[in-house]
Amino acid sequence: MALFANEIVRNIDIWRIFYTGLIYEIYNRGIKTTGYGKNKNPGSLDVQQELYLSWVKIFVTDDKPFLEHLRAVVKYLKMTTEVWDFQYFKEQVGIE
Repeated sequence: MALFANEIVRNIDIWRIFYTGLIYEIYNRGIKTTGYGKNKNPGSLDVQQELYLSWVKIFVTDDKPFLEHLRAVVKYLKMTTEVWDFQYFKEQVGIE
């Protein structure tokens, strides 16, 4: 089990994702001069969930500011993870 955990830590680049998201959050909350505010930025606890981008192929959220944040991180880091909004997810799986 220790070897498995060690392999995960070495092969999944969570720190790169974590720090990129943190820097992007600082930019959105402290540097950006327009287009910011309570309803335009994800919450800090939401941003911590971006670490899951390392382990999934598709990340689904119904939170628009968080969705945009995740898409920016994925694009900047050139990740293959797709970020979908919940409505698109429902369409893809045939729920509605």
